[in-house]
Amino acid sequence: LLRGFKIIGSDLSPKAVADTPVNLNWLCEEYKISPELILDVFKKDATTKWSFRNVMVSLSNQDVLRQAQDDNVGAQDDNVQTQDRKAQALDDTSTLVDVIVTETMLGTPLNQMPAPDQLVKLMSHNENLQVNWLKQARKMFPEAVICCTWPVWHTAKGEHRLVKPYKLLKSLGYEAVLPKGVASKSDRRTLLYHRPKQWVGREVIILRPI
Repeated sequence: LLRGFKIIGSDLSPKAVADTPVNLNWLCEEYKISPELILDVFKKDATTKWSFRNVMVSLSNQDVLRQAQDDNVGAQDDNVQTQDRKAQALDDTSTLVDVIVTETMLGTPLNQMPAPDQLVKLMSHNENLQVNWLKQARKMFPEAVICCTWPVWHTAKGEHRLVKPYKLLKSLGYEAVLPKGVASKSDRRTLLYHRPKQWVGREVIILRPI
């Protein structure tokens, strides 16, 4: 918003969805941002197919929609064809999103160091979640760059990062990249963030479609 991008937001939590417009309204008032940049905020499971028909309607000035609306249609058959083109345009999300920025699910909040068996379950569940949502994102928004966070668990034996999604990046259609001039302090093209006495830190990763 601060850079003038139109935004779409979603979350699985109804409370998060309800709280977001309040925060966005404050941001718009504080920094004199046009509310028209906020296209939609809705409840959604990111691992399943998304529908953005209401967003696409609000973006009806897009070329494909404008062309469908401006067609000189005389015959009834042509009118039906135009309606079909509009419907197809409303379902096409391939170029709708340029960038996805998200803090993905970090797992169950922890107030103590996770036990070994608990850590295995947390990591396995989160790895499958990350892979499934990346598959869906690649299908629906093939041109979008993703900047997201993955959880990093800290125990007495050190840090524990997700393995499966990073190994599968190429098969998922992505590559990890770093901003220009930024060097990673880890063995992966990612950035790590962790506060003292925090059991779950964050691994920030930028994914570029390949």
